[in-house]
Amino acid sequence: MQSQFLPQVKTTRAKRFYELAEAEEAGKRADRAGDHPVSYEQVWESLVSVSSGDLVRQDNVRTALVVYRELTAEISAHARDFRSAGVKEEDLVSAMSHVRSALDNEILSTSGFDPDTDQALADTVKANLDSAEQAVETAFSVSSQDNEQTETESVTEVDHRASTASAADVGNGSASGGTMADRLNRTDGGKEASS
Repeated sequence: MQSQFLPQVKTTRAKRFYELAEAEEAGKRADRAGDHPVSYEQVWESLVSVSSGDLVRQDNVRTALVVYRELTAEISAHARDFRSAGVKEEDLVSAMSHVRSALDNEILSTSGFDPDTDQALADTVKANLDSAEQAVETAFSVSSQDNEQTETESVTEVDHRASTASAADVGNGSASGGTMADRLNRTDGGKEASS
């Protein structure tokens, strides 16, 4: 929709900021209400959409910095939520790499960058990037540890059930009480289930 009052670049900027605010607010609503009317996968897709492309060329340095600040803040705050929603670690890392590259190669080196007005925002983006990288690393290492722990608990549970069943069989004088599967499927503390 083209505005009759704003140039195209400002209309696009307004749309970008609106989508950014919507994505941020959707995440907050999900956290406060306890339910998730909007999934973090949808929030992620909105953030990617808003931050894609060459924002410095499409708009200006300040807009790029504001968008990147919000993107990195959301990654930092919701890395685990994004992981739980199915967002891949590579996608989060790629988005952060895009921001770091844009910051180093486009924003800080362009004539549109004004250290007096833009440096504090650039510093915030850098700090957010560091925090976001740590949050993603933690979220996905915890995921790996959770998976390993779940697998270990499952094996331990089966081992425990097998030991208990075997001990009960020996205690009941029925050491040859069928196959291991039969012994594991028994109820009543290892006694034969009545048929």
